[in-house]
Amino acid sequence: MTVFLRLTPFVMAFLRDRRRWLLDEVQTTLRSRRDLVTRAEREELRVRMHPRDLAVHERFLHLLENPLCHARGIQPHERER
Repeated sequence: MTVFLRLTPFVMAFLRDRRRWLLDEVQTTLRSRRDLVTRAEREELRVRMHPRDLAVHERFLHLLENPLCHARGIQPHERER
């Protein structure tokens, strides 16, 4: 019991530091999100991608097209090309 009582202030200090760190991380994330949305609304948001990454995303979207069209009830011959 005495060991627990001696460790309690250290444990509480540790938890207080972790809580402060978590709060700082949340605040930073929220500020970044607010900045991102503000820039997107003002159309100042620039996205840079490597051509190889862009090709991967294009392929992913192309592969996603069939299931999405099927889910919406669009037949292959009805699609716009």
